[in-house]
Amino acid sequence: MINIGKKAKVNVTWKVSPYDFSQEKVKLIQNKISSKYAISKDSVKVLPEFIMINENGKNVSISHDVINNIQNIDFQKRLFKEYLEENNIQECDLDYINKIDSEINDKINYDVYDKYRKYSIKWIKWSNFLSYGENNYFDFSTLKGLVLLNGEPANQSGKTTLAIDLLHFLLFGKTTKATTQDKIFNKHIPEATEAIVEGCLEIDGNDYIIKRRLLRPALNKRSERSKTTQKVEYYKIVGDTAEELEEFIDNQQEENNIATNKKIKEVIGNEDDFDMIICATSSNLDDLIEKKETERGRLLSRWIGLLPIEQKDAIAKEIFNTKIKRNFKSNIYSIQTLQDEIRMLEVTNATLKEENAKYLSEIDKLEKEFITLEQQKNLLLESKSIIDNNVMKLDITTLQTKIDDCIQKGKIKASEREKAILKLEELKSIDFSINEYHELQENKKDKEVELATIRFECRKNIDKMNSLSKDEYCPTCGRKFENVDNSAKIKEIDDANKILIEKGVLLSSEINTINNKIESLKNDSEKFKEKSRLEAFIPTLDVNIANLRLEYKELIQLKTEYVKNKEAIDKNNKLDIEINNIVVKIQNNQSTIATTNSFITNNRIKIENNTKNITDKIDLISEIEREQKIEKNWKIYLDMVGKNGISKMVLRKTLPVINAQIARLLNNVCDFDVLIDISERNDVTFSIVKDGVKSDLSSGSGFERTAAALAIRAVLGNISTLPRCNIFVVDEILGRVAKENYDNMRTLYEKILENFDAIIQISHLEEIKDWHPTIITVQKENNISKVLIKQNIM
Repeated sequence: MINIGKKAKVNVTWKVSPYDFSQEKVKLIQNKISSKYAISKDSVKVLPEFIMINENGKNVSISHDVINNIQNIDFQKRLFKEYLEENNIQECDLDYINKIDSEINDKINYDVYDKYRKYSIKWIKWSNFLSYGENNYFDFSTLKGLVLLNGEPANQSGKTTLAIDLLHFLLFGKTTKATTQDKIFNKHIPEATEAIVEGCLEIDGNDYIIKRRLLRPALNKRSERSKTTQKVEYYKIVGDTAEELEEFIDNQQEENNIATNKKIKEVIGNEDDFDMIICATSSNLDDLIEKKETERGRLLSRWIGLLPIEQKDAIAKEIFNTKIKRNFKSNIYSIQTLQDEIRMLEVTNATLKEENAKYLSEIDKLEKEFITLEQQKNLLLESKSIIDNNVMKLDITTLQTKIDDCIQKGKIKASEREKAILKLEELKSIDFSINEYHELQENKKDKEVELATIRFECRKNIDKMNSLSKDEYCPTCGRKFENVDNSAKIKEIDDANKILIEKGVLLSSEINTINNKIESLKNDSEKFKEKSRLEAFIPTLDVNIANLRLEYKELIQLKTEYVKNKEAIDKNNKLDIEINNIVVKIQNNQSTIATTNSFITNNRIKIENNTKNITDKIDLISEIEREQKIEKNWKIYLDMVGKNGISKMVLRKTLPVINAQIARLLNNVCDFDVLIDISERNDVTFSIVKDGVKSDLSSGSGFERTAAALAIRAVLGNISTLPRCNIFVVDEILGRVAKENYDNMRTLYEKILENFDAIIQISHLEEIKDWHPTIITVQKENNISKVLIKQNIM
C-alpha cells in the first residue's frame, strides 16, 4: 500500500455518467480513500470526469426520460399511477380520474409547448434607436465562440442597447431603458420622425422578419400632447421573397398588436424566459438564487417542461370550482339536515290528516244550514212585483253619471277633430317621392365608390414615387447610385396624381350636394307621414262623435222609463234588501264551505308535496353520496396536478440529472459543489457544498454566486423545453469576481458554449480581452453610436 502523509491532499478522478453522479457517492469515495490511506476525508477531493459517450459510442443525453416525455399524455397517466402508489392512495376511481384528465387535455394545445424550441437571430437593422442614428446593421450569424463587446467611451456608449435592448424591442416592443415609446428615439436627433428596428429570426428552418416602426409628428408640429405610435409588420421569407402575414400587421390597431405579440410569445416565450435563457446581467444574475423557495419551484417547473401540468392545474381548478363543485347539491344540503327534515315532514303529514277529518265534519253542518236559507230566499222572490227587467236594473245615480260622461267625451272629441282639420290644412301642400329619394341614394353610392377608387389610385401612386425615390440610394450605406435617376418617372406619376386629386375634389362637392338633397327629402317624408295620419284620424273622430250622440239618446230614453216605474221599483228594492241579507248569509255559508274545502285540498296538496319532498330528499342524499365520490376523485386529481403533486415528483426525479450537469460544468472551475434539493415541505433550495459544509447559496462569495448562478442557468437552459436562442449574453457579470478566478470563469464560458453559437460578453476588463477571437466595439461620437467589428489576434 502506498504510504501517504496524514497532511497530504488527494485528488481522485472519478469517471462517471451524469446519471450515476451524486453527492452521496462522492462522500462514499471520500470515506473509502480516507479509511484506506488513514487521512482526513476533508483532504480528499473527488473530481468527477463525466462520461458523455456510452459503450455504443453514442452521446449521453443531458436530458432525462421524464423531461423528454412529460408532455406525453400516456406518460402523464403513468405518473398519476405512480403518484397514487407512492402516496398509498387506494380508494379512488382511476378510470374516472383518467376521464377527468382527458377532458382537461382537450382544452390544452400541446403544440404550443413543443413549438420552436430553438431559434437563431440572423441579423438586425435599426435607425434612431436610443443612442444610435440612421441605417445601422449587424449580422449576428457571423458570431462564433466568445465575443467581447466593449465601448468607447467605456460607459453609455450603447453596448447594452446593441446586445439586449435591440432584441427586447424587436421581440416585445419594449426596452429596459425607456419607460415610454417617445423616449426610445435618440434624444440628440429631435428632427427624427421615425425609429425603426427590423430583424430576421430563423425558426424551424424558416426565416421570419419582424419590423417595428415608431412614428411621431414633425418637430415643428410636436407638443407635449403628441403621441408616438408603434406599427408592427410580420413577414415570412419564402424563397427570395417576403410573404406578408396580414393577420399579424398592426396598422396601429391594439388588437392586431396583441395578436402579433401573442405569436412571438408562442415562438420565443415571454420576456422573463428570454432574459433567463439568453441574458445574464449584473442585476439579474442572482434573480434565480434569491427567489423564494416556492417561486424557484415554479421556475424550475417552467424550465423542465411542466407548464402543461400547471395549465392542467389551472384548468382543472376552474372546471371544478365553476362547473363541478359549483353545482354540487352538497353546497346547499347536508345529509344529516336532510334526514332531520324527512322526519319532520313525516310528522307534519300525520297532523294534516287529522285536520282534514275535522274539516269534513264541519262541512256537513254547513250544508244543512244552506238548504234552510235557500227556502227563505225563494218565498221573498215570489212576492216581488213584475217590472221590466231593463228598468229594474237601473241605478239613477249611475245613469246620470253616464249621461254627463257622454256629454264631456263628445266635447273632447269635437275639439280634437277641429285641431286635426287645422293641422291638415297646414300640411295640405306637402308631397314626397320615394323614387326620387332612392335615385339620390344610388347616385351618392356610385360617386362614393368612384371617390374611393381615386383615393386608392392616389395612395398607390404615392407608394410608387416613394419606391422609385428609394431605389436611387443604396439600402446598406445610403449612398446615391450613379446613373440612376427616376425623377422623370416620379414627375409623370405626380402629374397623374394631381389630375386624380382634382377629380376627387369635384366628386366630394357633388356628394355634399346630394347629401343636402337627401336631408331635405327626409324632412318632407316626416311631414308627409303626419299628413297621412291626420287624413285617416279625422274620419275616425267623426265615427266616435256619432257613436257618442247615439249613446246619449239611449241613456236619456232609459232615464224616462225609470221615472215611470219608480213606485214599483221602491217596493221591490225593500224586498231586495231582505233577499240580499239572506243571500249574504248563503254566500258566507258557501264561502265557509269553499274555504274549508280549500283547507282540505291544501292539506292534501301539502301531504302530496311532503311525500314528494321526502322522496326528493332521499334522492338528494343518494346524489350527495355520489358527489362525495366525485369530489374525492377530483381532489385527488387536483392534488396530482397541483404544485405538490406529480410536478414535485418529476422535479425529484430530474434533480439528479440537473445536479450532475451543474457538477460537470463546475468541474475544474471551482473548489465547491452546487446542489438543488427539495425539502420535506416541498420547497426548492439552492446550496453550496465546500469542504464538506453545506450552506445556502445566497450566502456565497461573489465568485461562488456568479459561477453557481451562471452554471444553474446554463444547465436549466440546456435541458429546458422553453425556446432557446443561438446566442448568450453576459453583461458585466465579472465585477464581483477576483482576478485570480478569471481563468476559471473562462473555462465555464467554454463549457457553456457547447450549447450556443456564441457568447457575447459585455466588459471593459483588459485581463480577459485575449479570450475573445472577435471584438465588437461600440463607438459614440457626437452623441451617435456606431458598431465596429474586428478579429482579435491571439
